[in-house]
Amino acid sequence: MKLKGKFKTLLKKETGMSKKGTQWEKQSFILDTGAEYNSEICIATFGENIENIQNIKEGTEIEVSVNISSKEFNGKYYHNISAWKIDTQDGNTEETKDDLPF
Repeated sequence: MKLKGKFKTLLKKETGMSKKGTQWEKQSFILDTGAEYNSEICIATFGENIENIQNIKEGTEIEVSVNISSKEFNGKYYHNISAWKIDTQDGNTEETKDDLPF
């Protein structure tokens, strides 16, 4: 699924250790879709995308490819929206960089 909107803010980076003993990092950010109701969406990202979003300025138009999942714990469901691709809408996307004639 793809979401479009304005990059609003970067939240505090989270780190931890998995049950297997592997270190992990998660960076969340807020996307403002401009919708009339509930326009702000908190999206988490991992790996190299953490570095990619560090320099995005507030108000920049972005398109985010996400996976949406839910997990049950003690009878309650918890939802997660994870970004796996983030493109800025100013022409600096992976696709346009590859299309340069030189």
